[in-house]
Amino acid sequence: MHYDLGDLEKAKEHQERALTIRREKLCPDNLHVATTYNDMALVHRTLGDLEKAKEYQERALTMRLEKLGPDNLDIATSYNNLALVHHTLGDLEKAKEYYERAIVISLEKLGPDNLDVARSYSNLGLVHHTLGDLEKAKEYQERALTTRLEKLGPDHLHVATSYNNLALVHHTLGGLERAKEYYKRALTISQEKLGPDNLDVATSYNNLGEVHRTLGDLEKAKEYHERALTIRLEKLGPDHLDVARSYNNLALVHYTCTYHKPGKARS
Repeated sequence: MHYDLGDLEKAKEHQERALTIRREKLCPDNLHVATTYNDMALVHRTLGDLEKAKEYQERALTMRLEKLGPDNLDIATSYNNLALVHHTLGDLEKAKEYYERAIVISLEKLGPDNLDVARSYSNLGLVHHTLGDLEKAKEYQERALTTRLEKLGPDHLHVATSYNNLALVHHTLGGLERAKEYYKRALTISQEKLGPDNLDVATSYNNLGEVHRTLGDLEKAKEYHERALTIRLEKLGPDHLDVARSYNNLALVHYTCTYHKPGKARS
């Protein structure tokens, strides 16, 4: 409950108490203890203590493997959670390995059209994107999008996430018109579901601004970056890194407007 409410320190305190009681009253390798390790890892990951999160997830995984065998869905959950930690730590090869293990189990137990499988595909796509394997990234993001559209409908926030992830891949590949299309779809859903002043909406504005700048539509780029900046200033304050990024992106647009116009002398 405290975790859902965002009171992470209180959530950590209660999880530590639960762990102490369960280890005292139950066998040290009881699955309830493994569940507590998993829950503690989630809290530590959200708090940014990634090494502690990794330690607790590894404990949970070890116990689950011993008690449940290698093909149980709880094992897939542990693999996915460990992958998220390694992904955040920047250990992409390890993250990819754990995501792939989770997918193998989930595919076998749940089938190819399950939303948990779609989530793993989406995460794997992000890893491959960062690793530079863009065709593989596109393939996984398209699989995730297909399942999410089928299971959730066209207006769900997870569908918006898939559109945004696919847009990032096309953007990197140089497919700017397709990237623009997917960014706009993500923006439409986010505005409808979250309201016009949400930070996810600001991210979509920022992404659209970058596409339009690359396409040479500088007025549209300026408009989108100004919208992103307005939201970020309101929600994050003037000293946040995302605000700095918006200022930097706007500066690039103004620089391009000034120094790269046709007929303008360049130094």
